[in-house]
Amino acid sequence: MALTTVAVVLVFLVPLLLLLRTVRHDAAVQDLVIAATTFDSAVTPDAPPGEIRSAIGRFEDGHPGVSIAVFWPDGTAVGTDEAADRRVAEAFGGERVVTTVGHRIIVDLPGDPADDGGAAPRVVRASAADDATAPAPRRILVVLALSTGFAILVGGATGLLAARSIATPTVRLTRTARRLGGGDLTARATPEGPPELRDLATTFNRLADEVDRLLARERESGADLAHRLRTPVTALHLEVEALPDSPATHRLAERVDRLERTLTDVILDLRHASGQPVAGTAASCDLCTVVADRIADWSDVARDGDRSLTVAIGPDGARRVAVDAEDLEAVVDALVSNALHHTPPGTPVQVAVADTAGAAVELVVDDAGPGFPTGTPPRRGVSPGESTGLGLDIARRTVERTGGALHLERAPIGGARARATLPVVDG
Repeated sequence: MALTTVAVVLVFLVPLLLLLRTVRHDAAVQDLVIAATTFDSAVTPDAPPGEIRSAIGRFEDGHPGVSIAVFWPDGTAVGTDEAADRRVAEAFGGERVVTTVGHRIIVDLPGDPADDGGAAPRVVRASAADDATAPAPRRILVVLALSTGFAILVGGATGLLAARSIATPTVRLTRTARRLGGGDLTARATPEGPPELRDLATTFNRLADEVDRLLARERESGADLAHRLRTPVTALHLEVEALPDSPATHRLAERVDRLERTLTDVILDLRHASGQPVAGTAASCDLCTVVADRIADWSDVARDGDRSLTVAIGPDGARRVAVDAEDLEAVVDALVSNALHHTPPGTPVQVAVADTAGAAVELVVDDAGPGFPTGTPPRRGVSPGESTGLGLDIARRTVERTGGALHLERAPIGGARARATLPVVDG
């Protein structure tokens, strides 16, 4: 904005300086014409050269900076060593001649004839320095400098205020949008600034309200669906209790209990008003222990499906990760279930827990099945088969919540690989 102000000032200042130069030049010419006329009137046409020379000296003493010379038609001149030139000849013809030579202005003025209609008896030349080419008076320069500085100051201040009236509301609206994007559903913008920004803030608030309503509706729908599932699960639980006591009955009862707890947790999470995690001490568990327990249950399923399920866990102690045991069980179940569901009978499935180069641990599930149908891993939450594709997405979100990542790749044994990297925490 300041550069714009300077440009505008220069647009007006340059013509002003040129106009000032012209005015000063015209004033200097007019002063010389008056000086030459005054001298010619003060000296009679028939005055001898000696008297004229004395008159020139007196006149120049009274007009510092002005030089006077007189030329006669016969070429005689007083007050100068220069011979008569073309300009003098034009002046003898009755025309006033004004010329600028270097930094001086020269006015050749024909003298008044002795009788009307006669030729000019002499030519009076008055010359002086051109004030237009000399430095401008200090007062004028000071005024111009102060005016320019004031214009730049006012223009800059006005531009700054205009910029702030746009930039400040824009920054606040950006911060509010980042809060909403970060999960703060209470973030709302204050309409301020120019009309366009106020309209944008109002539209943003309507969008935020709509997002809040949609999420609330989704939570309610999910909670209602989970609640409806509790009825058949409860009936299943009662039927399991009625079965004869056996190891298989105990395993089935444990699985039904886990399903009931999972449904209860889903209902509580979806009914949570804010949808934000509750502050407190972060939960953690031992990855090796959870994997060993879950593989023990999945071994029966693999055996019933004519598949081999092997697990490799390092012998050098526990590896605690920042996720509670139930969520980690859901991750293991999703990865192992995906491998067993999408491979034909007789396919080996390998599960391994291994340390990485950094402070992290990897849970790797490999299978020797057909792999991903397109040769590339599917997108998150999308399954090429008949399943919903939500298992891998649930696992991904759980792993990413700990600061880790889930990678879907091609397994070295030919099928699909699911590799979850989780940061290790202190016990």
